Amino acid sequence: MVFAAFIMPRISGIDDIEEYNPKLAAVGAAVGVVSVISLIVAIWPVWGWWSLPIFITLWKGFFGVSMFLPGG
Repeated sequence: MVFAAFIMPRISGIDDIEEYNPKLAAVGAAVGVVSVISLIVAIWPVWGWWSLPIFITLWKGFFGVSMFLPGG
């Protein structure tokens, strides 16, 4: 994400990353799904079925915290 958002536009001079590489969004979505599954598998031995409510709470909190940030 850092490479596509900051490095490519500054070094290569590409203005629209989605035109340059249209598969970037699909790859990002796939990596996101794999990371969610990996997190749940990793915390399952510790909290068992509570892993799902814990993940949902963390996910909602991640998106809700933006209104407390400056400029949010």
